[in-house]
Amino acid sequence: MTAAMAQPGNGKPLAQFDLIDGKKGFSKRTINGVAYWLGSDTGITHTFTDTTAVSGQTYAYIVRAINSKGEESQDSNETIVTIP
Repeated sequence: MTAAMAQPGNGKPLAQFDLIDGKKGFSKRTINGVAYWLGSDTGITHTFTDTTAVSGQTYAYIVRAINSKGEESQDSNETIVTIP
């Protein structure tokens, strides 16, 4: 499962790309006191559109995977985009 976070740190992502596996909502297990969003059980999606982006602003995006045990992958390469 991968996610796009709204801001640095823990919490609910902007987008969730997850398997249809019966797991949804926030995790029962917490990491540093925070439950993770497990998705909506919607299935894998391979696109993301940031509908909150504002013209003239610069944004940095990374992808990180978190499995059901709370184990995290390394961050992907950062992509920096300036909205025209």
